[in-house]
Amino acid sequence: MNARAWMMRAALGTGLLGMLPAVASASDSAPSQARDHEDRSSTPGEHLDRSQWSELEDEEWERYESLMKGPRGLWSPDLDPVWVLGIHARSGEERRRMAEIAVERERERVSQELAFQYAYDDAWDRLYPDETPFASDETDADEASPRNPSQREASEREAAQQEASIEDVGPGDRVALVTRAEACSACDEALERLIGALSERAGWQADVFVLDAESDHEVREWATEHQVPPQLVETQRLTLNRDEGELAELEVPALYRRDGVQWEPLAW
Repeated sequence: MNARAWMMRAALGTGLLGMLPAVASASDSAPSQARDHEDRSSTPGEHLDRSQWSELEDEEWERYESLMKGPRGLWSPDLDPVWVLGIHARSGEERRRMAEIAVERERERVSQELAFQYAYDDAWDRLYPDETPFASDETDADEASPRNPSQREASEREAAQQEASIEDVGPGDRVALVTRAEACSACDEALERLIGALSERAGWQADVFVLDAESDHEVREWATEHQVPPQLVETQRLTLNRDEGELAELEVPALYRRDGVQWEPLAW
């Protein structure tokens, strides 16, 4: 959500007419001026599919298009409509509405990515049970694909030792914890460590997905019962989410850190 790359572009004036030779006629320069006008007439964001932003009212979409024709279109041509409207909100209510839409879209994206990452890891284990997903160039082929149990166990131990943990999370990272609403001592311990790390180190965010919760109200009750600090939620350093079945197959507690477009497991 807040981890966005806002590309800033300088608005440069050309002043080409003052540089043209005096012998150039108006008819000679007309084609280039026409092309320049066509280039400038395209509005950042106009390639977006309106149907993919059904949460927005028609008047809100029109305001987004209007904003993108101004300086915002030059500063942040790839910023999504909800963020554009949120940044240029005209009231606190409008700002809160856009923030809620942004949170919901981010929650859906993260849960889908986590579900696919789990399916990917599971598929690798089934199709290539004796091979590690990635081997370094220096690793011998026989070592990368151990054929006997002793070699495989040694490789698994080495991989476990190198696995990143919650202590390795730093500025700019995003972490996801999948837990359960029902009693789970290991889940409680993982949550406690996550909250402790968030409180100690700034600059990164976490999303908590609660399985088996039937409503958002139940998630809030769960958070109160587990003493999740309200200030972490209010400042959006931690979001509380109810899983709608996409993450049901994960063994909990499951802790992940986003690494580019993929999610890597963390040792909690």
